[in-house]
This record gives sequence, structure tokens and C-alpha cells, in this order.
Amino acid sequence: MNITQQIWLDLEGLTLISDNSPKIRLRKKEIQLLLFFAKNPNRIIDRLSLLELVWDYNIYAQTNTLAVHINNLRKKLQNFRDLKIETIYGVGYKFNNQLGSPRDS
Repeated sequence: MNITQQIWLDLEGLTLISDNSPKIRLRKKEIQLLLFFAKNPNRIIDRLSLLELVWDYNIYAQTNTLAVHINNLRKKLQNFRDLKIETIYGVGYKFNNQLGSPRDS
């Protein structure tokens, strides 16, 4: 699955691959989050929606789980300056993709 024209996910190998960087190993939930963000670039997504869609939770108290996974994913994406997960305080998150849309999905 392409995230951008230069970055894609190997879903079987659970890795993020780029033409210009070494492969980055991701956990299953990080892959699910990144896929959801990639399908909704530059759009604010509230925490509850992410919990329901990725974890199948409907309890607001579990947002710490989400914050931990987002933080881990941010660390792994730090070499990709044009891919950022922005916190929208009091609302949720926004995936800023400055590299453009994927070639195919």
C-alpha cells in the first residue's frame, strides 16, 4: 500500500519502505493507524473515531493507549520530514502529508 509516491507499506513484512531510507519495522497497530491516516490525509480525526476504527473501543478513557501508539509512530516517522502526525489539542490528530497522494492504494 502506497502512503505517498516515494513511501509504501509492506503489510506482510510490517515495514515502512522508502526509496531514500532504510526499512522501518512497524507494529500491527502502527500499521493500522498509518493506513487510516494515509487514507485521510490532512484531515482532523478525533480520538474517539481512531479508537473505534483501529482498536474497536468505544470508551473515551482508553485515549492513553492511542497517545502511546501515536508517539511511537511519530518516533518511527521522524526521518520522513514531510509526514507528520499533528496533535489538534482537545480534538484529535491530523496526518500532514506534504509528499502528495499515492500512485495507487
